[in-house]
Amino acid sequence: MDPKKRRMVAYIAGRLILNKESTAVYDHATKKWFNAAGACKRDKVEVFDYERQCYMVGVIQNGRMSIFDNGSQKFVELKLKGGKKFEGFDYETGKHFGGEADPKAVALYDFQDKKYYHYVV
Repeated sequence: MDPKKRRMVAYIAGRLILNKESTAVYDHATKKWFNAAGACKRDKVEVFDYERQCYMVGVIQNGRMSIFDNGSQKFVELKLKGGKKFEGFDYETGKHFGGEADPKAVALYDFQDKKYYHYVV
């Protein structure tokens, strides 16, 4: 998954799981904060990514969300698995991802490059 989109997916997953308001996401790989804004509710997501200057918009049904990424013009599927875990699929790369969130970090495993990435929301 594109690193910038991956960061926003982690931001959305973290906010939903932790039920937390946040206007930025910290990316441990770049050691930087990135601004984001918008709503992350249990039934709808509408988040603006200031770095890419685009929205990610999604609707949640039965715990699964289809998010349209205006930056790539492709969908991302995101499923909250209960507790702290999530999983999904990126239609741009055709690869799965998964992870978990706790108050200190969001860990996202990207099957495209077979690595974990860590974020803070």
